[in-house]
Amino acid sequence: MTPRNGNMLSVGFGYTKALAGFCLRAPRAHGWPVSVAIGPSNVCNLHCPLCATGSNSLTRPKGCMSLEEFKRIIDGLPSSVNELYLWGQGEPFTAPDFLSMVSYASRHGLKTIVSTNGHFLDTPDEIINSGLDILIVSLDGADSDTYTSYRVGGDFNRVIKGIKDIAEAVKKAGAGPVIELQYLITSQNAGGSDAFRALARKTGAHHVVFKTLQASSMENGKLYLPDDTGLTRYRNETGGRLETDRWWFLKNRCFRLYHSLQIDWQGNVLPCCFDKDSTYIMGNIFRDSLVHIWNSPNYRSFRSTLNRHGRVFPMCKDCTEGLKKKYIK
Repeated sequence: MTPRNGNMLSVGFGYTKALAGFCLRAPRAHGWPVSVAIGPSNVCNLHCPLCATGSNSLTRPKGCMSLEEFKRIIDGLPSSVNELYLWGQGEPFTAPDFLSMVSYASRHGLKTIVSTNGHFLDTPDEIINSGLDILIVSLDGADSDTYTSYRVGGDFNRVIKGIKDIAEAVKKAGAGPVIELQYLITSQNAGGSDAFRALARKTGAHHVVFKTLQASSMENGKLYLPDDTGLTRYRNETGGRLETDRWWFLKNRCFRLYHSLQIDWQGNVLPCCFDKDSTYIMGNIFRDSLVHIWNSPNYRSFRSTLNRHGRVFPMCKDCTEGLKKKYIK
């Protein structure tokens, strides 16, 4: 198979076609997906309060994708796909043979990106040899107490050791994933950015990202928001209702519908990762090809509804598309 990783001309062409469909408010996508997210598992070892899986508010069946099922998906992706995001409402490393999945995707030329809670980083050589491109570790604190205030059930020291081991192995091998530490800004950790940056340097991580909290769609979400509204993705409206602050041209539109999609562990094709309970199923990749699903009647109807009526789907009201403050510097 022709390698796709780094094919910037193809990626640029893909996004150009996606933009054309978006600007024309077309029900059909003019091009094929450029990026795909696959959730190999919706099982997790932690109990984060604003996570649908961790808080046990997820209603769809829990389980993991098999390696053979994953291979079937990769083999069926159109050549336009360049990036593969390997998570979705669960801890991806809980899927059996997860690193074999990464290896298979990497050998097929896909840029692989995984977001993890960091409790399964005890095989650094295998992680490096898998060909993983970017390793995102959700840490959210510079010390154990701050960390466990949100990452309920987590082991701070274990995660730090795992990050250090990966960083040292990458340095020794001269190859391996870029390590990005993610800090979800909450009411408990809002003042800890400097300490977190210092910790990141000590672990050997390459990047730090400070991310605003998704709160309005979760029960008791407001309790976890920082008092400083400059550290949130919301603006307060009349009556205390949270309004997601977006750029005007994406306030009631969605570009994502024209260039990416989500596949859950059962093979259901979803508009995006914010369909946490797989409510809006466009098709199933184990029963039909992605080529047919991408512009199926279900997909065309979904795009048309959003284009005509705005964010009427509940999952669209708190998504990250068009946010003015998804990340904080």
